[in-house]
Amino acid sequence: MKQKTCLFVSAFVLIIILSFSAFAARAEEPNLDLIVQQLQLKIKDLQQQITTLQQQLESAKTAAARISEISKFTKTLQRGMTGDEVKELQEFLKQFPEIYPEGLVTGYFGSLTEAAVKRLQEQNGIETVGVVGPKTRAKLNELVSGGAGNSDVVPPGLLIAPGLQNIISTTTQATTTTATATTTPSGTIPATPAIPAIPSGGGGGSATPATPAIPATPTSSSDTTPPIISNIQATNITETSAAIIWTTDEAASSEVIYTISSPVAGTTTSKVSGANSATNHTVNLSNLIYSQIYYYVVVSKDAVGNAATSSEQSFTTISPITSPNSNPSNNRSIPSIAVIGQITGLNHPAGIAVNPLGKIYVADYHNDNIKVYDSDLNLIQTLGSARGSTPGQFSEPWDIAFDSLGNAYITDTNNRRVQVFSPEGIYLREFPSSAYQGISVNSDGLFYVSGRAIEVFNSAGQKIADLALGQNYYPRNIAIDASNRVYFSNWGNESVGPPSYQRVYDDNSSITIQTPQGELINKIALDYVPYFIDVDDKFRIWVADHTNGKIKVYDSKGVYITEFDLPFSACNICGSSFLNLNTGNPVGLEIHGNKLYASVMYDNLVRVYSISN
Repeated sequence: MKQKTCLFVSAFVLIIILSFSAFAARAEEPNLDLIVQQLQLKIKDLQQQITTLQQQLESAKTAAARISEISKFTKTLQRGMTGDEVKELQEFLKQFPEIYPEGLVTGYFGSLTEAAVKRLQEQNGIETVGVVGPKTRAKLNELVSGGAGNSDVVPPGLLIAPGLQNIISTTTQATTTTATATTTPSGTIPATPAIPAIPSGGGGGSATPATPAIPATPTSSSDTTPPIISNIQATNITETSAAIIWTTDEAASSEVIYTISSPVAGTTTSKVSGANSATNHTVNLSNLIYSQIYYYVVVSKDAVGNAATSSEQSFTTISPITSPNSNPSNNRSIPSIAVIGQITGLNHPAGIAVNPLGKIYVADYHNDNIKVYDSDLNLIQTLGSARGSTPGQFSEPWDIAFDSLGNAYITDTNNRRVQVFSPEGIYLREFPSSAYQGISVNSDGLFYVSGRAIEVFNSAGQKIADLALGQNYYPRNIAIDASNRVYFSNWGNESVGPPSYQRVYDDNSSITIQTPQGELINKIALDYVPYFIDVDDKFRIWVADHTNGKIKVYDSKGVYITEFDLPFSACNICGSSFLNLNTGNPVGLEIHGNKLYASVMYDNLVRVYSISN
């Protein structure tokens, strides 16, 4: 009996336990309808994100194709050129901040565009010459048509470029659907909903644990655009110091990284910082070495840490007033000259210059044109068809200088301007100048123009500075030496006698030697009217003494060394008390290598001399 009772009690307890377990299991059983509903919402949210990404990609392709339509390159482009195709090149390059951080679209191919082209060439295994020739042009067209327009590949950097992001934004707004379940603030990572646990389907399988919800989180900043750096210049250059200035389109920090080796990246460098938050930046460099080329980049970082770095720039510190040649006798060595040829068929020739290819340019003053000769003195080209003021015409051209590409910068006296021609003689552009007579270029590519004023321009014709006349009195002509010191030949005060072309020197007839910023280094008083002036590789100063018909030579301190009489045949218009009619009356003067070119205005010719010692 006891055994039956025990069995009954055991069975009863077992039934109670099983019943409780079943009840508990039913209590823990999830709501499968709720799970399915949540999963459907999650899938819908993911599908919407995929749709948005697809729309952005299609917009990027559309924008890239639009760039492709306006960027078919057909011409060889190089520094000094202007035009729509240069502008399109800049429009394309600025989409890549690592190639063209400045992003300037001016239509002028200057040093910044040249540097950007070199970076593009380096990245694509093309010789880094900075000229858009056949290979570079083909690569550009491949990028804008094959890479961005006709395939599913968008060139690296194009999607994140600020200019293209604006286009994408505009296109996306027109195509985005309005079906949204939730709204997420801009600049945040959307929240992820929780996923409940999923029980096993029986048969011994394991259950999937619940995944907790992830709340929306803000990103660090929605601003990812670095500052735009522009207008970089090295100013106030002395023997041991310089100031680097630039601008940014937003408040940013100021830093200059510089070195004596190029490229700046990967070399031992020095860093100097300036203002922490500015749009106009100035950083002063000190303790520099004289007569030294320095290479530098500027760095600006905005408030949220977006940094921009410029392309590499350079400047040269000036030399001491004494020649860098350690043997003073070399600076005072007495040269000799010998006639080796002459150029005839001119009418009052003035300035003379030799371009990087060895072509000789002569300003044929009263013929209102520029004549170009080969190294054998054969006439090969004439720039300017007739006296006039339209582009390409001249009215008494006076002087000539060349940039590093061989483009000729010519002062057009009566038109108060400087005209620029390519090495092939094609008119490129012009810019006004109130100085308009003497012109010379320094190693940084800055053009100094002298006459009624002293102005400094970059190669695009933008005025960089007006230098005070100071101790200069009508600085008619100008020369710049290898250390960027500037030499002015001053006519003196406007004391003239009849007829009006007869000038009389006074105490202000002089040669002044100045820093690139116009600070006076030395003044050489003269007892004659100086015309053109030049400096040779020994820092000797050569001056055309128009009054006495001589070429005079001075050392770098202005101490007289020697002089040369120029032969002269006749002067039909002179009749002047201050002209020596027994010798030539030189005006133009150019030292090129071991040759001296001197224009004898009233004899209507240019004589060519060899220089010894």
